[in-house]
Amino acid sequence: MVLRTGFARFPSTNYKTSNHIIAYLDILGATNKICNDNNFSFLNRLNMFMEDAISESGGGIFSKEENMFIKIFSDNILLAVGLKENDEYRDKKIAVLFNTVINIYNEILRYVRL
Repeated sequence: MVLRTGFARFPSTNYKTSNHIIAYLDILGATNKICNDNNFSFLNRLNMFMEDAISESGGGIFSKEENMFIKIFSDNILLAVGLKENDEYRDKKIAVLFNTVINIYNEILRYVRL
């Protein structure tokens, strides 16, 4: 229980916002495929698809400090790329993000057809 004393309290964190371009993918039917996959082959293939898609789409334009952030949760994939103020590579980063999304879906469709 927290008792309010009336004294000013200051946050212990120092969060800051930053600009990003993001893509949010929802792979329909993937949750069922993951849940019914005893040896986790689909989940591992999904990870492989993403790694391949990033390398094939030009993800190598980013420096080591500026990679594409990727998070998989359930059947959702979040891709994010940081943007600096007046980023000279803004258009290239957007193109790489679009190409990565296209490549991920292309790889998944190719896998589903197998």
